[in-house]
Amino acid sequence: MMAPDLPEILIHTLLRGMGGTSAIARALHAVIPHSVYSFECDDGLCEDGQGAVSPEDLGRYAKQENIGLVHLHATQDWESCLEGLIRAGIPSVITLHDCRALTGGCPYPLQCKAWEDGCLPECPRLYPASDQVARGRRSLLRELGPTIVAPSRWMVVMARAILPELDVRVIPNGVPWPETLPLRSEARQAVGVAPGARMVLFVAHGGVEAVFKQGEYFLKAFKQIKARVPEAICYVVGGKRMERHGDVVLWPYADSQTMARIMRAADVLAYPTLADNHPLVVLEAMSMALPVVAFASGGVPEQIARPGAGVLVPPGRWGLLQQEIVRLLERPVQARRLGETARIWGGDRFRQERMVSDYLKLYSRLTRI
Repeated sequence: MMAPDLPEILIHTLLRGMGGTSAIARALHAVIPHSVYSFECDDGLCEDGQGAVSPEDLGRYAKQENIGLVHLHATQDWESCLEGLIRAGIPSVITLHDCRALTGGCPYPLQCKAWEDGCLPECPRLYPASDQVARGRRSLLRELGPTIVAPSRWMVVMARAILPELDVRVIPNGVPWPETLPLRSEARQAVGVAPGARMVLFVAHGGVEAVFKQGEYFLKAFKQIKARVPEAICYVVGGKRMERHGDVVLWPYADSQTMARIMRAADVLAYPTLADNHPLVVLEAMSMALPVVAFASGGVPEQIARPGAGVLVPPGRWGLLQQEIVRLLERPVQARRLGETARIWGGDRFRQERMVSDYLKLYSRLTRI
C-alpha cells in the first residue's frame, strides 16, 4: 500500500500492545513511513514505540519532535492530553474507541441518559464529579477542534449529539484478513480440543472478570448449554492465567497467531456484550469463518449487518442466546455456512487494508489544508 506524502505523524495510545485499540494504532504506524508510535503504559507485549510518553508531556513531546499531526487513540488522562495539544497547536485526529472522552468517566453509558446533558453530579455508577469531568472534556474538545473518528455509526451519533460543531466521521475498524485458513483439525490439535468436542469460545480482556462482556454470567449460561449439548466445551480467552475446570478452559491473553488457532478450533463465538463500539474480536472471528452469536449492542449490528453472516440476539435475552448457540452446535453444517458467509461478506468491508487507506486519505486531507 502506497502512503501519500505526509508530515511526521504521532500515533498515541494507552497500552503499548494489549487490546484492540493498540492493534489499530500499531496497524497504522506499520504502514506510515514518517510516524512515531507512543504509549503511556508498557505491557511488554510488543516492541513498537521508542518509549512511554505521559499524558502531561504529549503536546510538548509532539512540538519538540516537529510532529505535523497527532492521532490520539486512548489515554488515562484526557484532560492533560487535550490541554497539551491545545498549547502545542498541532492538528489532531481523535478516534473514539469507547465513550470516555465524551462522558464523566464511564466507557459506555448503557441505560443512563444523563451523558446527553453532561452527566450527573452524583453518578449512579460512582464516577467522581462526573458532571464537571464531562463538561471539562467537552469544552477542551471544542477548543482543540480535532477531527473526530468513530469506528461505528452508533458512536458517531453520540459524538455528533454532544459536539455538533466538530467534524465527526465513521471509519470502521479493520483486521488482517487471511487469504487461506489453517486446517481445522490441526488447529484443534494445537490447542487441545478433542475431535468430537463442540467448542464454544468466549473472548474478552479480563476473561471471566470482564464486566461489559459479562464473563461471569456467560459461565452460568454455559452450564445450560452443556446440559443440552453434552459434547460442549468452553474456552474463555483473555484472563490472567491458564486453568481448566472440567469442560471450561481459562486461557490468558493470546497473541494473534494463537488466537487464530483457537478461533479455527472453535464452533461458535459467543459475544454477550452489554455495550461495544466496533469490537475487533467479532471481525477476527468473521475473518476465520467462525460464526458469531452476539447481543445486538452498540455497533455490533453494523458488523453483522447481512442476514446469514452471524446471529444477533436482543440484549439481555440470555435464554435466546443459549438457544442460538445450542442450535449451531447441533447443526455444524449450518454453522459452517454462517461462518463462510461472514468471511466473504466481511472481507469486502472490514479488511485492515481498507481501514488504513481510509485513515491515510484523512491524514492527507488534514495536512494539505
